[in-house]
Amino acid sequence: MRCWPLFTIVCFSLATSPQLLRAAGVAVNVHRHGQGAGVGLAGTVTARDVADSSRSLTFALPATAISLPPGEWFLSAQIDGDWSEQRLVTVHEASQTTDLNTFPLARLTARVTPDIGKEPRELRTYFHRVSLEDLDSPLEGNVSCDVGRGVATCQLPSGKFDLAFRIPGYVSRYVWNATLSHRTVLDAGTLHFAAGSTLSGRVEVPQSRQARLDRVTVIVRPVVVAGANEEQRHRNESARLTAHPNRKGFFAFDLSPGEFTIQASFDQQISEELKVKVTAGREVSLRQALRLEPQRSITVRVHPPLDPWSKPWTIKFASVDDTGFLLSERGLKTSLNGTCRFDNVLPGQHRLTVVRAVNQSWATQMIDVDRDSTLDVDVTIIRLTGTIRIGTKPLVASATLRSFETGASVVVRSKADGTFAARLPTPEHDTWDEIEVRADSPPVKRTLQHVHFQTRDDGTAELNLDLPSRSISGTVVDELGRPAAPALIDVLLPDGLIQQIDSPDGAFTVTGLEPGRHRLRASADERESIDLQDVTLNDDKDATADIVLPIVPVSHLRGVVRTINGPVLGAALFAAKPGELTRPIILSRVDTEGRFDIRFPAATPYVMIAINAPGYAFRLARSPLGPDEQTFAVEQIGGTLSVDTLPPHSGLTPYLMHDGAALPAVAAAYVAGATFGANLSERTKFDIASIEPGAYSLCWLSNGRSTGNAPPCISGVLAPHGTLKLAENSPKADTR
Repeated sequence: MRCWPLFTIVCFSLATSPQLLRAAGVAVNVHRHGQGAGVGLAGTVTARDVADSSRSLTFALPATAISLPPGEWFLSAQIDGDWSEQRLVTVHEASQTTDLNTFPLARLTARVTPDIGKEPRELRTYFHRVSLEDLDSPLEGNVSCDVGRGVATCQLPSGKFDLAFRIPGYVSRYVWNATLSHRTVLDAGTLHFAAGSTLSGRVEVPQSRQARLDRVTVIVRPVVVAGANEEQRHRNESARLTAHPNRKGFFAFDLSPGEFTIQASFDQQISEELKVKVTAGREVSLRQALRLEPQRSITVRVHPPLDPWSKPWTIKFASVDDTGFLLSERGLKTSLNGTCRFDNVLPGQHRLTVVRAVNQSWATQMIDVDRDSTLDVDVTIIRLTGTIRIGTKPLVASATLRSFETGASVVVRSKADGTFAARLPTPEHDTWDEIEVRADSPPVKRTLQHVHFQTRDDGTAELNLDLPSRSISGTVVDELGRPAAPALIDVLLPDGLIQQIDSPDGAFTVTGLEPGRHRLRASADERESIDLQDVTLNDDKDATADIVLPIVPVSHLRGVVRTINGPVLGAALFAAKPGELTRPIILSRVDTEGRFDIRFPAATPYVMIAINAPGYAFRLARSPLGPDEQTFAVEQIGGTLSVDTLPPHSGLTPYLMHDGAALPAVAAAYVAGATFGANLSERTKFDIASIEPGAYSLCWLSNGRSTGNAPPCISGVLAPHGTLKLAENSPKADTR
């Protein structure tokens, strides 16, 4: 067999891999930084298969294009005297272009002394550029260092970096402001590794405030166990650890595994308190910096000062983001005069809730804290009596009554005769915006909208909830027609809500239904419905329907998230069928080996997947389902993506599309941990700080499919470390 000159491993691969017959061209542009003009380009480009790291292809430079089989590959350049970044390339049948950056090579050595166990064979070194203006050095990256006879040898790009040295199972070690030279080997000294875990992060101070970061105090405490007594709380406080960041704001704690709270303070400035989970033998880095802000105090006065049972109120005070997502929360009991004060409050959006008991919120207010203030909260109370019936029969049920204007959410429960009596907060205009009725026998879950009650002359009120007796009965069966148990049945109601029913034997009945189309699916063990089944109930109050819900074995998406150096820990994933909008966004986590397993209904051909790996660029991908484990690679080279468009309307939803994948834009942003810049009911506006480079589109779709009345897509290409803005009503995407 004849080998072409550009290939060094192609002959072996052609003989062993039929995929090479469908090879695609990849144009490679090598950019050498820090090299003088006219320097020749001699060396090779190596492509390493992500799924099989032992499989690689090598191509001689200079070369305008290389040929790779479909799949995912890590590309790097081997040029004498250069350090090369790793680039992740997903090869399809179409040709594409990728850039590879190289920098002058530097070397570092360090003596490695673990306190227990054998000498590690490998050390991982993470580097971050000290100066943002130094464009002749890469911004960040990580490399594997060889360790032999107690000495680690690392190959790094030249420049001035902060370095973090990591060995799994040991506390990380750091070297700040290390200057790496092309011609000199840097001796980093002795790195003594102690067994344990690390919690690291940064502290930031607003530009309008002055504080030396190395004088900031960062405190870590074990999370207080719910219901802990005073002695346990005292012991917990005694176990706290204190550290001071360096002048760049970086800090690190050596910790045992567990859950902790962390907070930074300086003088009269304080950060919010965050809760973090530390994994054994790993480094956990805070995704966001601890930002110092001046402390405020908020005094709350409730009128009346005591609840209807002459007991103090509980005030919940929560910090929320612009979308209302809960960031942190704390609570205090009011005094006998109805007051309490919250100290150490950070500026920003907060939610205040007056609580009488668990699941009993009597009033809620949103406040924007910018100074010390006093807040008066009025709670008007009414005595409400009534009945809950289904058809003509009394129903033992719980009813959750909600008022969106006052923020009240309270629960009443009916007795065996269907009657109830309770003291409740009064909603606006004597109307509850929403009442959710739940019962076990018969199984009922109904939500009623805009329910008005009648007020009597004595100031009391009456509310009667009469539900129809329409019902659907059925049985869940497996592929052989046998009852499948225990089973879970989802019923999508005509108003768009979902009711779930547990069935211990596969048989079920759901009642209290409105007329119209109902859509059902079921699951049991490793089986699910292939699709939703429709059942239509007519206007007759006693209308019934019978249905058989067949379920079949589910499909699985099994895989591993990895980089060129190994699996990624702590990655979160979300995967969905194309156009799937009825399931909640539930994140899956990889295990200690970077593996995951997500189930899907049978006959699902492929899924859309979003991957958020800490420290790496967010990634969207499309993946077929099959029996084999799949490998998803991530890289640190990313860019910033900004989206600004109208919220879903007229049955159309904004989708973010990339590399054959399409997910609702809000879902992708949520998985990526994006910063939302507006209320989602007004604008779909967010920024993803680090997302893989490439072509992106923002398209309006209906159930994942394009329609004739949809506006045109907004598209652009995101460059490595660049910025791309996809904005509606913008004539052109900003690709700067």
